[in-house]
Amino acid sequence: MSTAQVYYELYKSLPPKTKLKVRALIQEDEMTVDISLKHLKAGLKELKLLKAGKIKGRPIEQLLHE
Repeated sequence: MSTAQVYYELYKSLPPKTKLKVRALIQEDEMTVDISLKHLKAGLKELKLLKAGKIKGRPIEQLLHE
């Protein structure tokens, strides 16, 4: 069971008033992620090359610096 499924099962068992509060908290969260199509395509291309073994993986430290 995934984390999302666990959260949903917990949410279903909440009382109605608490469900409303949870929904309000989720709607209040304004965290957004801006991903450009250019960067998304580049990432997919790199992933395909990694799977094909044509390029070598990079350490996490290098990825975090980008």
